[in-house]
Amino acid sequence: MWQVAVIGGGPAGCAAAHEAARLGLPGIVIERGEPHRDKACGDMLVPNAAAVLKEFGLQLKDDGPGSRFSAVELHGRERLLWRVTYPDEPVWIVPRRILDQLLRDALPEEMNVLHSGSVTSVSRAGDDLLELSVRLSHGQTIQLRSRTVIIAAGAQSPIARDWGLSGRGYIAPSISAYLQGIATPVPKFEFRRRSIPGYRWVFPLSGRLGNLGICSLARANGSTLRTLGDELAAEHGIAPERVRWRGGAGSLWSGQGTTWHHEAGVLSCGDAAGLVDPVNGEGITAALVSGRAAATAIYDFLRSGRSPSVLSGYSAWVRAMFSARYAHTPVRTVWRRLCGDRRLEEAAA
Repeated sequence: MWQVAVIGGGPAGCAAAHEAARLGLPGIVIERGEPHRDKACGDMLVPNAAAVLKEFGLQLKDDGPGSRFSAVELHGRERLLWRVTYPDEPVWIVPRRILDQLLRDALPEEMNVLHSGSVTSVSRAGDDLLELSVRLSHGQTIQLRSRTVIIAAGAQSPIARDWGLSGRGYIAPSISAYLQGIATPVPKFEFRRRSIPGYRWVFPLSGRLGNLGICSLARANGSTLRTLGDELAAEHGIAPERVRWRGGAGSLWSGQGTTWHHEAGVLSCGDAAGLVDPVNGEGITAALVSGRAAATAIYDFLRSGRSPSVLSGYSAWVRAMFSARYAHTPVRTVWRRLCGDRRLEEAAA
């Protein structure tokens, strides 16, 4: 039996596990992928996210696995619209297959990691216990028991939905690919008529390797996204048959969620809680911050003798924290208009 079981070994789950171990709660992280599993996303780490990573002992360096940039550009069809500079702390592009594994490898020994395990259900197993059914890669299903559970299983997590803890986020589908021959000096976001509502990105990595992608804010289907992606690749001289697109999704903050806890000792965080920035799709900062807060709430919950008010305090914190973080500002208004999605206006209202 564990004190805490964390479902998901990405940034949110690792932040929760790291904090739980620091507070003296032994537990287990259940990651459905194999070690070094790739994920479809833009791989960008904004300064806030890099600062939190540093608190977990991960210092991004020039001789490390990522690339650093002191500016990000926003482009329309014909011209540069805006160049955002970062004079103090840079943005980083770090492939998620590397970042996530670094986070898991850095977990304290009190936190066990189970790879290739998919949690199919979480149910009560008595007044103070929860039972997790975990399907392993070879087909066997095992049962694990824990006093508490933190759901950090990403966007569209069925476990978060089953427990009513998904945050009612807007699902934004995306595709991305790593391509050779990308000659752009800084990360770029592009706003084109055919990709609105939404945006494109072109993020350089080492050498001439780049991460190209499309994020749709209109629930575009896969074939539409691939067509838009092929157009983007063609603009960089890359034939469609050379591209292997990866599909993904983010759960954007809608402002409609109210509950991210259950009195049985279950919390959600990160994408599973619908906490991705609804304006620019950045989710790693929210994942790290909410994962750490979820673990603190679990610690206080157990120390209090399982007081429900402690967990309701976590939900209140999530609501207040991300309502403020994603509130209306002039900069965010510009981005919303460039993206062309009315739902973003509603989420910021």
